Amino acid sequence: EILRLADLLEEGLNEHRLLAAAESDELYIRPAPFSTMALLGEIVEHFEAQPLSAEKELVFSDDTRDAEMVSDRTLLKQLLFHMVRNALEACESRETVTVHTSARDDRVDFRVHNPNYMPEDVQVRIFQPPKTAMQSGRANARQWVMEFEPQAARQVEPLMGWTSSADTCAQLRLRFD
Repeated sequence: EILRLADLLEEGLNEHRLLAAAESDELYIRPAPFSTMALLGEIVEHFEAQPLSAEKELVFSDDTRDAEMVSDRTLLKQLLFHMVRNALEACESRETVTVHTSARDDRVDFRVHNPNYMPEDVQVRIFQPPKTAMQSGRANARQWVMEFEPQAARQVEPLMGWTSSADTCAQLRLRFD
């Protein structure tokens, strides 16, 4: 038990170092290959032992599929950890939080779903955009993008012809190396 608590303390300290490095522009990404199921398994195992998940169920969705990916495992784990924690905090006793991962084309999808507070259609995509037909080099080929899946259709404003949407998440697109 003491070793497990020491590991948790060390992990917490490393997370704070990571945040401090990001805030001072000294964050270095360390991409490495890893299994998405192994990563989610660690997060699920961590929360199953926490009081936060008491009387709550944390499960993998039926369509979860393992994928190998190359990314900074520590940063991705931190992001997914917070998504799962937020979902568990938002759900009531005897409710189920579902986690999911799968690969499609050149991207890996992660979902954390709490049916009472997080609608299924609110999803984040994290992917590496492919090179265009006009690109021959590798410039910007290692950049990652995080964006929300669209929740509402775009509409054309009749007077000016601008397109708009009621979906405020469509305004957010995060690019990182």
